[in-house]
Amino acid sequence: MKRVIKMASMLITSPSFAALAMTGLAILLIAVMWIRKVSLATIGAATLFAILIGVHGLLHLGVEWVYDYNPLA
Repeated sequence: MKRVIKMASMLITSPSFAALAMTGLAILLIAVMWIRKVSLATIGAATLFAILIGVHGLLHLGVEWVYDYNPLA
């Protein structure tokens, strides 16, 4: 049980998990913008921002996994 708690706390405090959460929120925001018929330029900018956050989070995941590095710890 302690191992599960340690893994859960490690996941919550990792930058890659934070990037995953921010990407999810950005996609939700894009969906709301699409429903409210916001201009395509604004939706495109928000989509690009979500992609950039996601790619950056994947880079963090690689660094965390390979080097066991967590800048937040």
